[in-house]
Amino acid sequence: MDNVIKQTVLFQDMGWMEYQEAWDYQEALLKENVRIKGVLRDLQNGTSRSVDGTSGSGAGAYQENTRTYAAAPVTYPQNTGTSTAKHGTSAEKPGTYAPDHVTTAPEHGSSQGSSVPSGQYTHIQDPLPGDTRGIAHTINPHVRINDPDARENGGHVPDVDAKVPGVGAEVPDVGAEVRVPDTKNYLLFVEHPPVYTLGKSGSIENILISEEDRLAKGISFYHTNRGGDITFHGPEQIVGYPILDLEKFYTDIGKYLRNLEDVIIATMADYGLKGERSPGETGVWMDAAVPGRERKICAMGIRCSRWVTMHGFAFNVNTDLSYFDYIIPCGIQNKKVTSMERELGKKLDVAEVKEKLKVNFGKIFGVELVKNL
Repeated sequence: MDNVIKQTVLFQDMGWMEYQEAWDYQEALLKENVRIKGVLRDLQNGTSRSVDGTSGSGAGAYQENTRTYAAAPVTYPQNTGTSTAKHGTSAEKPGTYAPDHVTTAPEHGSSQGSSVPSGQYTHIQDPLPGDTRGIAHTINPHVRINDPDARENGGHVPDVDAKVPGVGAEVPDVGAEVRVPDTKNYLLFVEHPPVYTLGKSGSIENILISEEDRLAKGISFYHTNRGGDITFHGPEQIVGYPILDLEKFYTDIGKYLRNLEDVIIATMADYGLKGERSPGETGVWMDAAVPGRERKICAMGIRCSRWVTMHGFAFNVNTDLSYFDYIIPCGIQNKKVTSMERELGKKLDVAEVKEKLKVNFGKIFGVELVKNL
């Protein structure tokens, strides 16, 4: 096992971040990975694709995947036909953009439909194809095909002198060494200001507070393109957003969710707590099989496009649980929520919990976490 080469996951603690900004940031990373996968497919099929997502065949159609983007978090108007107001209201302009095919996984087992009146929420949609604003670093992923040095470096061999078809080089002969872009894996940690988010399969009826009272309490509200129902994010809750290319791991959404649950369960065990699964209800629970004592400590909801994931888990550490009184969490009736603080009877060092989460994520996914500067 010591000789097994691990995937590299770039880690970044984003700190305090508005929900919309975090969504835009991680979606930009997802979109870039999806675009790179399209380039790889084109190369395999004998065609090529430029950085703006267009494609063609023959020499000169491929452009090198090296771009620098503005630092995130950033705030900018959406260009998807949705206008966002200060308090999370919106007005949709139909027919401007059809999102790509996505798979979403819920926070629970319900398939309840969503009925959300127009004008009461911010609907976060996919950016236009090729729109990758908000990435906070230079993306220059290259991999040398069949090169052991590439494998030893986690599959990434940055080389500014690489010869790429269409960029100052002739199209290589069959069997010649070619540099192609590669997808990257990320793990982001954030803390959000108080916000309720409603997934694609959620019901507006699971919000028990009026809009007036919600705004008075300073709680935002977003209807999102992830799976699941209603949940809460807030201070001293660790929100983890893995952006993984599952084709580098396994193409199994169920296994992915179980592995995320295992990360939380292992972290709880580090503090002497027993985390459990509840059949048909994604996330991590305590006393899941004891009627009347079931309580959820970590909610999960993801989106997956072309086997690239985004969104993830919300782990209650020192979270103010009173915010959950105004919703039916995850749309599940008669079950409670809890936190590490409530279970242990003391506040925890959130930074320490994050470090334990990182260690357990690395072990369970078999990856090496590298700080993304």
